[in-house]
Amino acid sequence: MLYSRLYYYKRFILMKLKLTLLAIFLSFSFSTQAEIKLTQSDILGTWEIDGEAKTLDKSLAKKKVNTTWTFNKDGTLIGESEDNEAHTRMGKFRASLKYRMEDGKIIRQSQPGRSKEETCTGEQKEGKQLVLKCKYTYIFMTKK
Repeated sequence: MLYSRLYYYKRFILMKLKLTLLAIFLSFSFSTQAEIKLTQSDILGTWEIDGEAKTLDKSLAKKKVNTTWTFNKDGTLIGESEDNEAHTRMGKFRASLKYRMEDGKIIRQSQPGRSKEETCTGEQKEGKQLVLKCKYTYIFMTKK
């Protein structure tokens, strides 16, 4: 009886050690994703939104409407969307938001007229392609 308790105790400790090492390994593998320090000159201009996804996998990105973002030097972000679906309530939408750059991140208004802000970081940048990671989504963009 004593042998079996000791045996199971050792197995329990070994399993706990394996799970701890696995957790440490996974935390390092997710934290190695390097964010890109963006400057205002990197984002100035008009960007077409190619899609949004909950993960960095672009094949899962959904694009519901044609959207463009225009970053201006004066700290305004003009968002324009056009829905070509036949039964839509509003075909075109335009909003002006405030944004600023801090430590290579974009901090923008969440909604027009509200003070709540959202921080977006640059995840990937290749040529005219840019991927932003915001609070809940990855935004895939192409510079026009």
